[in-house]
Amino acid sequence: YVTHDQDEAMVLSDHVVLMERGRIVQIDRPEDMYAKPKSLFAAKFLGETNLFHATVKKCTARETVAVSDTGVLLRSDGRTAYAEGEKVVVSIRPESMGFGSSTREAGQSVTGVVEDITFIGSRSFYKVALEGGQSIRVQVQRNAKAHLPSNGERTVVSWDATDVVMLPA
Repeated sequence: YVTHDQDEAMVLSDHVVLMERGRIVQIDRPEDMYAKPKSLFAAKFLGETNLFHATVKKCTARETVAVSDTGVLLRSDGRTAYAEGEKVVVSIRPESMGFGSSTREAGQSVTGVVEDITFIGSRSFYKVALEGGQSIRVQVQRNAKAHLPSNGERTVVSWDATDVVMLPA
């Protein structure tokens, strides 16, 4: 089945073949392609993502550490094929990010100011301006018990290393 509708491809498929300019760039189960894209094209094509242009600072058997051009520290669990000093693009999905750092890994957070909030029923999208000029999007499920930041409020955005995907620049 051939489609240009990403949602339709994800719903109907056991496996997706993603092509760019007539070349296959990834064949995977929809949930794996979404969570762990193998290229920048795949990350941007399937859903929304936050992208950080970064340089690898350390790569071990347990983690890869990179620093974005705007100074954000980014850790990915597991070994990658990147060398120290190599340029990468880091992808983190908006729904993988949350507010506060109490349940997240140390060092996997940034501080920013909420610029905009879009309410969509059971979830909300937050646009957060980070120091250094970059903005990110955070998607949260609505929960009457959770404290969520207001427009103009300074907040901490955090994520887990398991949600960080490092891609070739």
